[in-house]
Amino acid sequence: MFKVGLFVPVYFREDQVEKCLDSLATSNYNFQDLEVFICIGLNGARQSFKDGYLTDFCKKYDKTVFASIRIFDVGENIGKPKMINHMTQSRNDYDFVVSIDSDMIAEDRNWLVKMLIVFGNYNHTKKLGALCSNQSGHNVHMVDSYQVIKKKVKGMTLITSPSNDGVAGGVLMTPLRVWHQLKGYRAFNLYGSDDGHYARDCFRNNYVMAYVDEISFYHPLPNDDGYAKWKSKAVSNRLSDEEIQGFYEDMREK
Repeated sequence: MFKVGLFVPVYFREDQVEKCLDSLATSNYNFQDLEVFICIGLNGARQSFKDGYLTDFCKKYDKTVFASIRIFDVGENIGKPKMINHMTQSRNDYDFVVSIDSDMIAEDRNWLVKMLIVFGNYNHTKKLGALCSNQSGHNVHMVDSYQVIKKKVKGMTLITSPSNDGVAGGVLMTPLRVWHQLKGYRAFNLYGSDDGHYARDCFRNNYVMAYVDEISFYHPLPNDDGYAKWKSKAVSNRLSDEEIQGFYEDMREK
């Protein structure tokens, strides 16, 4: 039996979170003996979201679509990389980690089944360390900036570059043994110390990280200029002491 964990970090923007979680709950996980559980990490969310949508989500989908649903509410913004690392350490009885940004919306109900098929049939010189989805909407893959490498696996196209450069996360699936070998996300920053560094760590350990052209998640276009500026400053370590905990902290008590 394959056991797969979906790990979704949440930091406010609850309207997008709801679309993401709804798309995951309505995906098709009927693949041989497949068990899927989901962990939702709250770096920040309004109480009304916790008491309303999130409570209803758990009641509807726990032990039905998902083998289990677990909510991690740490009471502060520790960032995506630390939250994902924290959640993946909560259990060790599964085969694959799937890190999913909470604004990513599954467009293909069979996305997980297809990723498992690729992992099960991949047979090339370099080992497969991680698979990402393609992205419609705001596509942040930048493989075209490098030497594009394409490989076919069971009719699906894997796209990467010689050093895994340009492959974005958003939705990233990796075997738990590889996750442990690479020690998860580097997590030295609130933002930006995750998927890109994981791609580099895969390369340094002779693993391919690619995205699957035929598996698409919708990534919304940025609609908050202030948040976009905060992310840019976070990546380049230019946040002030007041900004360091996150952009939406004034919403925490609402």
